[in-house]
Amino acid sequence: MPGKREIMLGYARERRGYKIYDIEQKCVIEERAVKFSENVKGSKYLNNSPENLWEIDTLINTEDVNVKLKAKYVYLDSNPGSADAPLDEIISKIGRPLGSTKETSEEINQKRILEIEQDLLNRGVRSERLKEMKNANIFEIPKDYFEAQSNPNWPNWKTAMEDERKSLNKHKIWELVDKPDNTKIVKSKWVYTIKKDSKTPKFKARLVATGFNQAKNVDYLESYSPVVNIDTFRLLIALAAKLNLAVRQFLHQKSYLHSDLEEEEVYMTAPPGYEMETEGKVYRLKKSIYGFPHSGRNWYFKLKSELERIGLKDIASDNCVFVMINKNEFLVLCIYVDDIALFSNDIVLSNNVIRKLKTIFELKETIDGEKFLGIEVSRNENGFSLSQVEYINFLLEKYNMSLCNSVKTPMSKNEDKFFDSGNKFVNVTEFQTLIGELLYLANRTRPDISFAVTYLSQFCQKPVQKHFKLAKKILRYLKGTKEKTLVYSNKFGCINGSSDACWGNAENGKSFSSSVLMLGDSLVTWKCNKQRSVCLSTCEAELCALAETAKNVLWAKNVLNELNCFSFIESCVIYSDSKSAVDWLNCARSSSKTRHVNLRFHFVKDLISGSEMQIIFATTEEMISDFLTKTVTHEKLIFCCYKIGLL
Repeated sequence: MPGKREIMLGYARERRGYKIYDIEQKCVIEERAVKFSENVKGSKYLNNSPENLWEIDTLINTEDVNVKLKAKYVYLDSNPGSADAPLDEIISKIGRPLGSTKETSEEINQKRILEIEQDLLNRGVRSERLKEMKNANIFEIPKDYFEAQSNPNWPNWKTAMEDERKSLNKHKIWELVDKPDNTKIVKSKWVYTIKKDSKTPKFKARLVATGFNQAKNVDYLESYSPVVNIDTFRLLIALAAKLNLAVRQFLHQKSYLHSDLEEEEVYMTAPPGYEMETEGKVYRLKKSIYGFPHSGRNWYFKLKSELERIGLKDIASDNCVFVMINKNEFLVLCIYVDDIALFSNDIVLSNNVIRKLKTIFELKETIDGEKFLGIEVSRNENGFSLSQVEYINFLLEKYNMSLCNSVKTPMSKNEDKFFDSGNKFVNVTEFQTLIGELLYLANRTRPDISFAVTYLSQFCQKPVQKHFKLAKKILRYLKGTKEKTLVYSNKFGCINGSSDACWGNAENGKSFSSSVLMLGDSLVTWKCNKQRSVCLSTCEAELCALAETAKNVLWAKNVLNELNCFSFIESCVIYSDSKSAVDWLNCARSSSKTRHVNLRFHFVKDLISGSEMQIIFATTEEMISDFLTKTVTHEKLIFCCYKIGLL
């Protein structure tokens, strides 16, 4: 009995065998007994008529759809012998061949994508591939000017480059000069991107300098550019909630193009594609452009000088916070490169400041609901709330966990204690990337995952499968709690901190310490870290944690003093569940357990004796920072989250 002509698509997932496309039945089946004809292409039998035009990529049913398989021509043996019985039912129906019905190819393609999308999701296919399948018009972003020329969207890229050149000329960035002798000439290049925020993609081209060729102390002196501390931003949000301040957000467009090159002589080649227009000459830059190491620093000092000119002054506690206080009028600006947040109790004052800035810079006010520094800021009648739901959804899609089952805690009780030494190593880059993305989230709006992420970050050099599994478990926890928000109410209260430490560690003896700082019932800062030295007792470990908390309390007090807002605050209190540490600080007791402690712990004593703050004992059950030092039960985690306003 002769065999059947079929096409190999891949390998079976559940058993030994091959995935075969049945040309007659137009379906995918699995078979073991096959014979290959290596010299015949299967596509030959798909192109005989319009009914046989198939997109093979959409038929591949595998975990990694990026694997490209060549269609092979095979014969199915009619006498399989000892092979398994043929599969009785069709594994999956995959759409229809193009041209087999009266429907248009576009309608057929859309139906096929909708059918396959759910099938691929159920099998854990990468979300990036799904997005590619949804989008019929996939735009390829060129890496340089020469790729852009050969790109199908070359007219759009050319228009984008012309717009960029017009913008540079408008800001008087450069002047055309003869090429100087014995002078380093910086090259320029185009960077292309597509913004897909709206329905119509926007083609963008940015001219940048290859500043990596510049050397520090030769071509420039310093590159550090300050940005507002995220803790300061949360403190300002808490203050705005309690004082009922108006909060407005602004984005500065093309910020670097407004900063001057003061004492530097920088020459740059003509943009790729425009060399003929310069006739061998070069551009002498008058202002900074993107690509130089010190462009961000130049922009900061330009913005600072203009803010000072209109009456604002930066505070000593944070160089990116500027304040203007006139009797009962109050205005604060915090800046993060080109993102600006304004806090004010007077609408006339804020409008005047913005009007003056708009005469110098290109400011665009963002509408309600847009993010600031990746954080979704929402206002309600009781205050503010901060969240990162969109970012969590992005992580879940990136790691194929949008449909995963959630868990109640980021790490189970005592799950951090033991690891099997026989675990295999995993990809270091992938693990480090995931930990970095989780740290970004933990340090901004999700303190409930801080300990788990901090603990796993110890293993970034040699991660094993167990570590990666625990990191994925954090994503599962986020799946069920992604709607949690940090709530900032309008209730007043004192600056209160909570300090805790988990003494010792089975691996190296070092303790974990935690610190929480709140303004009333609003969370301002939190920190979870492994202590740098080995402590010989729980008292010493708690003293180390108290020292860090005291520094945070002192910082918050200084910021509020500079903003002339400390009069609204009742007092400064730190809670600790270590009776021995509290007694040592309050009563100045000395014993063999404490006489060797580091001198930096004694500065907490000075703060207490100077009435800067109080240290008060609290039971372990009342400690709100307990979840930052170790794994806790679901009930304890819920209690701590409620107390810090993570609801």
